[in-house]
Amino acid sequence: MRLLIFSPYFQPHVGGVEGYVRDLNAELFDLGLVEAITVFAPRLPPEGAPFEQLAFGYRVVRYPAF
Repeated sequence: MRLLIFSPYFQPHVGGVEGYVRDLNAELFDLGLVEAITVFAPRLPPEGAPFEQLAFGYRVVRYPAF
C-alpha cells in the first residue's frame, strides 16, 4: 500500500504534529503495512528544499508557504 499524508507541518519545523507524523510513518514501515509514504507539507522555513527523499519509499514534497 502507498500513502499520501497531508501534514500542516513537518521537519525541520519543530512541534507535536511533526513528531507524531514521523513516529506514525516509522511504525507503519516497521509493521510492513506500507511500501511507500509521501508527506505533503508546507515549505517552512521558506528556504528549505522543495523535495526530499528521506529513505527508500519515504519522501517529502513541500509546497511554498509563509
